[in-house]
Amino acid sequence: MKTKFEKLPNYGTHMSIADFISAVNTGFFTNDDGIGFYATKTHMSNIQIFPSDVYNSVNFWNGHNKELNYIMWFNK
Repeated sequence: MKTKFEKLPNYGTHMSIADFISAVNTGFFTNDDGIGFYATKTHMSNIQIFPSDVYNSVNFWNGHNKELNYIMWFNK
C-alpha cells in the first residue's frame, strides 16, 4: 500500500507517539475507543494504528517512515 497524506483535520486528537504510548499504557485508549493514524506535525497518513499495536512492536513500528512521529486519534 502506498502511503498517502492529507492535512490534519480540524477534529480528533493530534499527539506525539510518546503521548499515545502513555495513554495506551494507562488504559486511556483501547481498541474499542477508536482508531489512529500515523502522522507528521502537519499531515496525517493513511497508515492505521490501534492501541493494541503498542504491545506488538512489529505492528506498532510497521516499518513506518521515521518522520511519522505523531498519531492522529479519532474516538468512536
